[in-house]
Amino acid sequence: MMKTIMLVINQGFTTRYLLRSNIFHILKRSGVRIIILSPAAKENYFIKEFFGENVYHELYEPKKYRDKKSKIYQFFTHARLYSFNSKYYNNFTNYWRVQYFKSRENVSFVKKTLDLMLKLTIFILSRSMVARKIFTKIESLITQEIHRPIFRKYKPDIVITTSMGTLPYDRFIMQEAKKNGSKIVSLILSWDNTTTKGISGAPVDYVVAWTEIMRNELIKYHDLPSNRIFVGGVVQYEEYFKKNNLTTKKDLFKQLHLARDKKTIFFCLESPTAYKWNPDILHILAEKIKNNEITSPCQLIVRPHPIYFRVDGKKLAYEKDLNELKKIEKEYSFIKFDYPEILSNCISHDMPESETYKLGALIKYSDVLLCFYSSMNIEASIFDTPIINIELYHKRNLPNKVMANHAHNKRVLSTGGVKSVTTRDELIKSINNYLDNPNLDSKGRSLIAEQETGINRGFASQEIANYLLKLG
Repeated sequence: MMKTIMLVINQGFTTRYLLRSNIFHILKRSGVRIIILSPAAKENYFIKEFFGENVYHELYEPKKYRDKKSKIYQFFTHARLYSFNSKYYNNFTNYWRVQYFKSRENVSFVKKTLDLMLKLTIFILSRSMVARKIFTKIESLITQEIHRPIFRKYKPDIVITTSMGTLPYDRFIMQEAKKNGSKIVSLILSWDNTTTKGISGAPVDYVVAWTEIMRNELIKYHDLPSNRIFVGGVVQYEEYFKKNNLTTKKDLFKQLHLARDKKTIFFCLESPTAYKWNPDILHILAEKIKNNEITSPCQLIVRPHPIYFRVDGKKLAYEKDLNELKKIEKEYSFIKFDYPEILSNCISHDMPESETYKLGALIKYSDVLLCFYSSMNIEASIFDTPIINIELYHKRNLPNKVMANHAHNKRVLSTGGVKSVTTRDELIKSINNYLDNPNLDSKGRSLIAEQETGINRGFASQEIANYLLKLG
């Protein structure tokens, strides 16, 4: 019988990973039956872009799962997020567990009793692998089978997700898949997902990791046997390693109305979900450029995080924040904005393939990149573009000292390839230093690229697709 593979697509970054890479093309050419389960299953652009005789689109309806406000949902979510194998210290889990219970010191007696139950559950889960497995099975028993007709219709052999059931709603579809006899393969979406999302939310048969570092984290924190983990490399960055596929500097600067005779500072804004300081930093940079405190003639190009364009119903969830950015754009002629093209009204921040090539070119041809504890540190290191981590402000309820000690951030900062600044003067001094000498800290950036991008550079999706086809 023909093998059937279901790809669960719940956001734009997942689309980029599974569908806009060679993973989808190789699976399609192999002749396996592909089921794309997505909230965008009825959008014309999505169906036209990802088509084939052996490709079927079905509607993914995660909002039909239990309400996030329900006590049962919250209990399982908190227990999972605040638990980790206690043999190994985890800065993220420890911090947020303490903060959560601290925030509930003045709650009612009933809620305090429930919190005691939660604390006991976390204590047990953190100390017993058996308990963690039983906990997952208990939750799967009460998971609603929203997509049962789809599973019965296609009987997928393999269901592929981009998390270990730690991202919202992934765990429910994974638990459904297990009930219907499918094997589950998790392709880890981002560099921090193995240390900042808590324990696995569903039984996983196989996992694809970026690097050996991530592989070891999966073994330590998620109870996975070594022989079930495949280190495949980083699909999201593979286009950056290929020659002549990025937008040329001439075309890029023309498209974004940038001057080729000026130095280019590229500022990647943080997500507005938990960080409100983007406009403040923009005003600081604008005034410093205006007052010639940046010694080289320069221009600032700003790229809002895709989450700025999240749609809630038919409205932009962060329209107010976007309007604030547009006011700044009008105020300063030397600030240019690159607004990413968003395709879908059903899945968050789904962008066309051209955005990958444009973003890669922006990083490559900029003279310095500014960000805040971002995976952009890795992307900039691939192109040896100087990086400044702006610590003038902090995320909501999360001190920068805690951020710096998260496992993934600590690794990157320890290389010396990223310059962290805590004051305005440090920020401007570091920008000037990098504009004058772009080779500063180049060895550290090379180390970041080496340790964080893994193997199969430029062809990770091909190796991962071939691995998936070999699974029984």
